[in-house]
Amino acid sequence: MASASADSCETGCEVNLKWIVTSGGSVNYTVSVDGTEQSGASAKLTCQPTAGTQSVKVKATDRTYPQLTATRTLSLTVTKPAPPTSATAQIHARRLADNRVEFTLRLKDGTEVITANRYMKLPEVTAGRWYASSAFTTSIEGVEYALGVVSARLDNTVCPAQVEVTFIPMGGERITPTQYKLSVDREADLWASTSEFDIPLVETASSAVVRQGDAVDRMTEAPKGQVRGRGAMVGSCSETILNQRRSATNQLRPVPISRQV
Repeated sequence: MASASADSCETGCEVNLKWIVTSGGSVNYTVSVDGTEQSGASAKLTCQPTAGTQSVKVKATDRTYPQLTATRTLSLTVTKPAPPTSATAQIHARRLADNRVEFTLRLKDGTEVITANRYMKLPEVTAGRWYASSAFTTSIEGVEYALGVVSARLDNTVCPAQVEVTFIPMGGERITPTQYKLSVDREADLWASTSEFDIPLVETASSAVVRQGDAVDRMTEAPKGQVRGRGAMVGSCSETILNQRRSATNQLRPVPISRQV
């Protein structure tokens, strides 16, 4: 065997192993990789699940003269993948029958992230004032990340009134998705979602904080033992704004039926 080579690889990933055999006997030979016979001049190899050095044994055997063998032991450098720098997410929101609005965060991989203070009590909020959830956190590839908070406010200058839904990442500036408005007259208990946006990832061990900037109040937790009722109506229309029309381009989108909880 003249040579056998492979690139370094990341944990759990495949690498292409190649070899060249110079026959000192017949031209008919077999090649095995870690004891498994191969065909051709290359093979796919799965790197070990932990970082470090992985030994791979490549052996060529002459079929006509089996006593003629050549062996190469390769040392592969296995590294961990680079940690992710951002996560793609959507904010999910729904109006409850008692006119609270509930917010959750859904990552692109389908993970639903919730936090304790995630309810905005529309009958009690001050229009135009920002209300922030408690921090959303999640684990990605075994690492805990603090994502940030949902920040929302009631806009009653339009009819029907709308809740503007934004996100403030840890150590970052406010993110306003393209679709970020939830109408308060939306049917109760049906989830809707913002458009997707990217959240920069900050490990929970970091000292980064949420830069909320504007004066904000905290959202509430779910009331204990409360029976849902209709509650007060929110965002009644005045004469001066009765004929205003809301734009459909920035409204939250309905969540598919399969994701409704």
